[in-house]
Amino acid sequence: MSTIGKTSTATTDIGGRRIAEVRRLLGDYRVIDAKTDMIVYVNLQDQELGVPGDPNNCMFSRACKRAFGSHGVLFYPTVAYVDMLNPDDQDERVVYRFRLPKATRERLERFEWDRSHTVEASFRLLAIPKALRIETRRKNQKQREADIRSGKRTIDPVQSARTRAGAQKRKALQSLLGIRSGQGQIHTAE
Repeated sequence: MSTIGKTSTATTDIGGRRIAEVRRLLGDYRVIDAKTDMIVYVNLQDQELGVPGDPNNCMFSRACKRAFGSHGVLFYPTVAYVDMLNPDDQDERVVYRFRLPKATRERLERFEWDRSHTVEASFRLLAIPKALRIETRRKNQKQREADIRSGKRTIDPVQSARTRAGAQKRKALQSLLGIRSGQGQIHTAE
């Protein structure tokens, strides 16, 4: 387990969440990309006491707190942040960033909208692929910016407009459907 992650100094992760926001919610710990998968077991008490719509107190968060002694856990649609002791230095707490597989997201959504059924007993937190790790994305972004400055690359205004429109559409859809945005707040439909 000592190869789980590596320190990241980036300020934004793959879903646009600001690392500063994660630190505000979980504590001023280093954020490390997970390099190995983890399996977490949900028990009946986790499910009964879990709060749907609360990324720090849903049944998955409660299971991680119980399993890893975490003080804080945040589950979002595509990523989870789990605070735990650093396996390499037991005196240091760190926040590991995991990717959520489709099956875990579907269970999370079912729990949010319907608590009347029992949930499967385990779920998997996936390692962050090298291409999606914070340090890799930051390195690629710096290279892109350098290429733009040097003239090797240009910005396509049509693609830029599409990207902005897509972001606005996703934001509107999230607030309309009551989906968690991952921005540290819970949006609910009224």
